[in-house]
Amino acid sequence: MPTPEWRTVIRWLIIRDGGADVLTLAGALPETELPGQLEEDEPEVPLAALRAATGLQAVVLALHAPLRDEEGEVPTRRLTWLATLLPGSPLPPEAAWTRPDAPAGPPDSGPPWTSPAWHAEVTTWLADALAARGGSLLGPLVQVRVWELSSVLRAATSGGTVYVKSSIATPLFAEEGTVLATLAELFPGQVPTPLAVDARRRLVALDAFGPEVGNTVEAATHARVLAQYADLQVGSAARLDRLLAAGCRDRTLPWLAGQAATWPLALDPARPRYGCAAEDWLTPQEVEAVHALAPELAEAAERLAGYGLPDSLVHGDLHLGNVATAGERYLFFDWTDAAVGHPFLDLISLYWQHSEDVRDAYLSRWTAYGPFDRLVEAWRLAKPLAAFNQALSFDAIAEVLPAGSNPQLPAMTARWLRRMLAGRREE
Repeated sequence: MPTPEWRTVIRWLIIRDGGADVLTLAGALPETELPGQLEEDEPEVPLAALRAATGLQAVVLALHAPLRDEEGEVPTRRLTWLATLLPGSPLPPEAAWTRPDAPAGPPDSGPPWTSPAWHAEVTTWLADALAARGGSLLGPLVQVRVWELSSVLRAATSGGTVYVKSSIATPLFAEEGTVLATLAELFPGQVPTPLAVDARRRLVALDAFGPEVGNTVEAATHARVLAQYADLQVGSAARLDRLLAAGCRDRTLPWLAGQAATWPLALDPARPRYGCAAEDWLTPQEVEAVHALAPELAEAAERLAGYGLPDSLVHGDLHLGNVATAGERYLFFDWTDAAVGHPFLDLISLYWQHSEDVRDAYLSRWTAYGPFDRLVEAWRLAKPLAAFNQALSFDAIAEVLPAGSNPQLPAMTARWLRRMLAGRREE
């Protein structure tokens, strides 16, 4: 018997007046149904379906509750999005504003795009930035992605398609627009060039670029990507002062050794970190193993420094979904984790797409700093440190997330610690 097709049912909690009023249609919250299992952070198609069915022109502020998958005769994914109407949106005759007993306003501590006024403010900012360059908007901004970490909007302009991105601030995130402006100057054609940057509001506008490479490509493409990225890193080693001045975080080996000496020991086997569900957190035995590994991690960071590889630009989240094709070259984007550190900390894509040929294509670009066999030794030493570095990144994200956020993000700290333990056992 064939597997039933999935559907996604979206309930819309559309608010005004700070959430005191909620829109109903014929006495009920609006709902739309679409085929497939839609992702909770991609509102473009559902918003278009809502507009087509009701005429309502809305923007999503936040996911109101975690998505729920229901098995049954017709498997159903259910989402509830908190939204607000765009100015001038028409109301159908059956629409009414009601005042529920419990206001449904956006979270007090949420990112800026959960504010009903944010979308209009960004539209004005982009229009002014385009006008300063002799361009103009050709229509409303379209939401491409909205979730706890960032919001991405697309705009049709007189100069072509433009994307606007805003990201949250975390203890380890860089201000992406400022960093990108420097990277584009230093490495033209290898990173996107910002059209406009508002560092205070953490906004960056970019021209559209080629399609992402994606994490399902063959090993040969992965090898070419990492080889080109290694060339970028090698070239960055002489420009560290510029990178740090632009806002790249200092995540060099001394910093990592300091974290390794103290951070693991603060883990409590009885209490998960920052909002991680108990079932996703480490077992007491795993926490004990992380505690025991702390001195080895600190020592490994010190030993790795002895291999003589220079610090370089570190992307921090270098998977193939953050790489785009640009003719015969590749474009590296999404630089919120930009840092200066040991280059091998960026090889996280090899954790789930491991290939010695891919690894070797990357390492071959570093032979000016030592024989190939010694570079392989350095990578093996760096592998658990790279996983530990990722755990620190996700822990810093989880630290600032409001209560009730996507549970998958806090769980990533535990997942990377497990990968660290597994990688250490393989050595």
